[in-house]
Order: sequence, then C-alpha cells, then structure tokens
Amino acid sequence: MKLYSNRAIQLALLFLLSQNIAFASSDGEVFHNQWNETRVYYKDWLTVCKKRGEDTCRMVTYAGKKEPSGFSTSSLTLFPAQAGKPAFIEFFDRGAPSPPLRGITIQIDDRQFHLSNKETLQKTTPLGDKILETYAINSAKVEKIITAMRDGRWLFLTYDRGNQVKTIRFSLLGVTHSAAFIQAIKEQ
Repeated sequence: MKLYSNRAIQLALLFLLSQNIAFASSDGEVFHNQWNETRVYYKDWLTVCKKRGEDTCRMVTYAGKKEPSGFSTSSLTLFPAQAGKPAFIEFFDRGAPSPPLRGITIQIDDRQFHLSNKETLQKTTPLGDKILETYAINSAKVEKIITAMRDGRWLFLTYDRGNQVKTIRFSLLGVTHSAAFIQAIKEQ
C-alpha cells in the first residue's frame, strides 16, 4: 500500500473543494457575452435573453451523452410567451428522423401530454430550410406543459423513430427559477 504525504492529500482536497465552490457559486449569477446576451444558469437550465432582455428569451437544458464537439446528444428549449408570440418548445435529438414523428408524448412526473403530428413540426430556418433533428412543439398544450414543468422533477419526451421508440429524460431542476428570471427581466 502506497502512503501519500499529508501535503498531497491537503492539495487534492483543496482542489476538489475549490471546484465545488466555483460550480456552486455560478448558479444564479448573471453574466453577459460578446453577442449581447444575458445568461444565467439555474441548476440544470441555462437562461438566455438576447439584447439583455429586450429581445427574445429562452431556457435550455441538455440530456444524453456529450459528443466530441462538447454538445449533448439531446436538448430541450423552452420559449415562454413573449412579444405577442405564443410559447413553444423545441427539442433536438441526434439521429431523430425526418418528419413526421409519430407517437410523441411528454410525461412530467405523473402527467402525460400526447401530441399529434400537427402539433410537432420540423424546425426551419427563416428561409424555410429544414433543420435536421430539431422539432418545434406548437400546441395549445404548451402552456399546460410549462405549468407542469414548474411543479415537476423529470420530463420524459418519447417518440417513435420508425424502427424503435425512444425516450429522453430531461431534468427540471432550475426551470422555475429560469422562468422567474425571464419574467423579471421582461418587466424591467
């Protein structure tokens, strides 16, 4: 058995503690980037407001494995109702098929929301080009989904990939604070 000096153990503990303190202190701290965005993390959610809240805001969380690019294989983005536009949800999943997706269900704890093909559309660019593996949920159910998200712990998004049913689990830790931040920045 190899013995380590007290100094090495102290340095290792100091390093580990400093990492936890730095991570914990970033939760809820507002920062700005070079693209004139206001950003803040609340637990598992990143809140992003363009032009420091004067433009659209969104909330994003990630799931799945991290790819070599640093991005996760799945993401869920919530755009609350703002500037006269209704709320909508986007989801990205690496390997999602071209439309139509079938059998889309969002489950938040014990509540289920079944979505039709018409309520879930492949995301497009302003020029109308399709964005692969990214879908927008435009439904009257979105406001109910958002309310359930604020009270929930997990969101499970399930859809039929054609050859298999896939379920993605997203954490809802921080979604309530993210939504409150957007409301506050819009009221300034």
